[in-house]
Amino acid sequence: MGFKNKAAVAVSGALTAGAFATLAAAIPAGAATYGTEQSEGGVVFAVGNNSAIVGAGHTGPNTEFSHSVNGHTVTFSASNNRCVTDGFGGLSLQHCNNSRSQKFDEVGFGQYVALQNEGSHQFVTEHGPGRPVTTDNVRRDRRGHLNFSRSQEWKWTTFNAGGHPGGGHPHPGHPVTARATTHITNHPDGGHGNPEFWAEDTINRTVTIKLMGSADPSNCGGGVTHCYYYTGTLSDNGTFAANVGAGAPNQSGGYLNSKEVNPQARGTMIGGAPEAFYASSNHPDAALVDHFLDNHNASATGDETTSAWVEQFFPAGTHFGSVGLPTYKWTYTTTNLPHTQRWVDSSGNNDGNAPGDGNITG
Repeated sequence: MGFKNKAAVAVSGALTAGAFATLAAAIPAGAATYGTEQSEGGVVFAVGNNSAIVGAGHTGPNTEFSHSVNGHTVTFSASNNRCVTDGFGGLSLQHCNNSRSQKFDEVGFGQYVALQNEGSHQFVTEHGPGRPVTTDNVRRDRRGHLNFSRSQEWKWTTFNAGGHPGGGHPHPGHPVTARATTHITNHPDGGHGNPEFWAEDTINRTVTIKLMGSADPSNCGGGVTHCYYYTGTLSDNGTFAANVGAGAPNQSGGYLNSKEVNPQARGTMIGGAPEAFYASSNHPDAALVDHFLDNHNASATGDETTSAWVEQFFPAGTHFGSVGLPTYKWTYTTTNLPHTQRWVDSSGNNDGNAPGDGNITG
């Protein structure tokens, strides 16, 4: 239930001529494309002495990795079936064995994320060019937040290893980014009550997707020969107006059989989700997506649903893999009632149908 299954939201991303030039430089026809992790401080993964992972200030033959993504878990591999492994003294290349020490969970949202090793539960940290890349503890602040430094925030970046003598561009390539905001009206918002659509929304949605590099074609299915990995974010900022007489969105515990009543609840809705998916096209096209959408109070289907909306960035015939929103959160807060009401709809709270999730009834 909840917002993620109900909305059709038009989102587009304009790729300028300069962006296409960047893409052409990063992934030229017939050239091998490699990738590496790059810290916010500009240091990349490289293979040093004794297969240790060390920092480097530029790409080259010793920075060529591939990566495999399963949800928010990443593994990094190099030649001869060797995987980046967390161990005593830092990261190194060891025989790939699918152990927890070879799996890294992406923590956070946005262009850069922290990498937490599943074995040690510590976070990948660079210490400058030529120095070992290690995993370190990160303490929470008084509010329970993890505060990462620029040396602990990473992004996957691609480059053409055959484009320059000695291999690699002098600096890591930058992923192609497509981004735009769409205005949505008359969006029916679904909850757990009866009737299901408890409110109508007006939303400004911003979606950003980034081409991160090539992937194994099996990730796209359908017998394709090329496949690309994308990450991104979906962000909503809008308002809602409750439908008096409909079922309230939360029907758990003491909220069972609750309804929307007068005075009509109105307020804000804010939230979103990270994106991670595969597509057989490396040319997302803004012209394929509307910038304005009127839902006419009807449920969306196909690639006009929120879950699959990123598919509209791509031409017909594109194959996809792992499209969806496994992690999401939207918060609704009234602004017109004497006592504020709040409902949280997220992947971590039973889709907004638990007693602690709050409710909006008017």
